[in-house]
Amino acid sequence: MIYPAMIVLLALGFAACNSSETFPFSGDLKVGEPVKGTLAVDTPDTFCLELAANTHLYGFADQLTVDVVVTLLDSVGAPVGMVDGPARGPEYFTFEVKKAGSYFLEVKPFEKESGDYSMELVRVEAIATDAGKRADQLFIPYSGPDKPGAVVGVIQDGKVLFSRACGMADLTFSIPYKVFTPSNIGSLSKQFTAMAILLLEKDGKLSLEDDVRKHLPELPDLGQKVSLRNMLNHTNGFREVYNLMPMTGWKGEDVLLRGEVLEILKQQKELQADPGTEFNYNNSAFILLATIVERISGQSFPEFMEERVFAPLGIGVEEVRGLLAYTHGGADIAHRAFLFYFPGLKGGAVAMSNNALFDAAHVAYEMAALFFGEEMEQAEKAKESPGEEGEETQAAEEGAENALAEEGAENALAEEGAEKVEVP
Repeated sequence: MIYPAMIVLLALGFAACNSSETFPFSGDLKVGEPVKGTLAVDTPDTFCLELAANTHLYGFADQLTVDVVVTLLDSVGAPVGMVDGPARGPEYFTFEVKKAGSYFLEVKPFEKESGDYSMELVRVEAIATDAGKRADQLFIPYSGPDKPGAVVGVIQDGKVLFSRACGMADLTFSIPYKVFTPSNIGSLSKQFTAMAILLLEKDGKLSLEDDVRKHLPELPDLGQKVSLRNMLNHTNGFREVYNLMPMTGWKGEDVLLRGEVLEILKQQKELQADPGTEFNYNNSAFILLATIVERISGQSFPEFMEERVFAPLGIGVEEVRGLLAYTHGGADIAHRAFLFYFPGLKGGAVAMSNNALFDAAHVAYEMAALFFGEEMEQAEKAKESPGEEGEETQAAEEGAENALAEEGAENALAEEGAEKVEVP
């Protein structure tokens, strides 16, 4: 049965769903049996589902003639999750619930659209606790010979605890995605450029308070000092090159060389904000910082990173479930990447994909939670009841944050160089 609007469900007091004999689950939908529907403007369809605790739900709405938004609501109408991807074709969704109860799968037309769709549940099952099965579960939407793929790895103490790949690295030539497939990590590389600048500062070859024009004198004098610290912290006032280029007809997949970016910024007549006064996420600055690394070191950026960072490394601060964590995401065209690193555990997880719909943060977090869940629970309990151990943990976390802030790297993440990373 399809209810035409959420208000009807509320009026009915969230009546019990229809029953079926599958995995502890019942309701208006059955696994593998699509249901067709027609949406009027501003009028959603809602399917009632009775779900067990720790249920993984995967399916899709086929957007035949209407763009839809799919939302899972709990028994009081609060959203559990929402997906809004492509305007036509399959709108894949993955939802997970921790508590048993009545839930409502809402299919709503996007903005003022109307038209036909069909809804199908593909899998309803328990959230897996085995690492391999959990990865397979998270990778369902990206698996198969016709899907751009993904990879995830969990690392601790310099060792790979787990890795898994799925789907395809290249659809044209039918090349599968493997755990050692080089992947574009996008803005995850910003932290590496920041590290290169800080290494040069440690060497005494630059200062974070240096005017950028000291190292790139060809940049125009715009009447205000832009420091390297401003460049690292996205408070420099330079125009964002990836906003400028589309005005010239440049497309996102077109090659853009570092020297070309420098030539573009040489034409800037004024800063778009006073240095240090406005945060504006800025790729232009990190492209220039990579150039500074090359000029000071006398090496190419990849050579410097290999010699000073990757070879000796053996390789935003926030808390994740009570644990101090370094996290950052990257995106470039269809590529997606996300990193969780827990310095206290000397471990973390990274997920990467060439699928624009890939939820890298969710996959990386879920795999990290599977391997480090016990430590997360202990950290959460320590913060709820901070005794001596909790106070020491908090002091250590604050000390780490202060040290990072003093180095001027709290917002410093690198774009150029380190363009590819491999999961062993």
